[in-house]
Amino acid sequence: MSLPCTIVPEGVRLSVLLSPKASKDEVGGMEIVGEAFWLRARVRALPEKGLANKALIKLIATWLDVRKSDIEVVSGAQARYKVLLISGDGAVLLEKLKILLETP
Repeated sequence: MSLPCTIVPEGVRLSVLLSPKASKDEVGGMEIVGEAFWLRARVRALPEKGLANKALIKLIATWLDVRKSDIEVVSGAQARYKVLLISGDGAVLLEKLKILLETP
């Protein structure tokens, strides 16, 4: 299974396709765009003043059971396609992602 992330020295870079103004906050599987894999996420927050980014960070932190302070948007802050840096042990984070994405 291909994953929407790569291990980096700081932890993991996670590619996310964000849909703001959704009916609920949720992580919803993967999307393939070209040859890249993206994690689909939906948040209720509006895409204004960084509110959707903050909601995304909170959602991913809860989903992966990491601190919000361990996550930052490193690319795509004002776009739907974002790259998050999740600080920590890359191998452990990658294993968590595999388990979560395989669980229906």
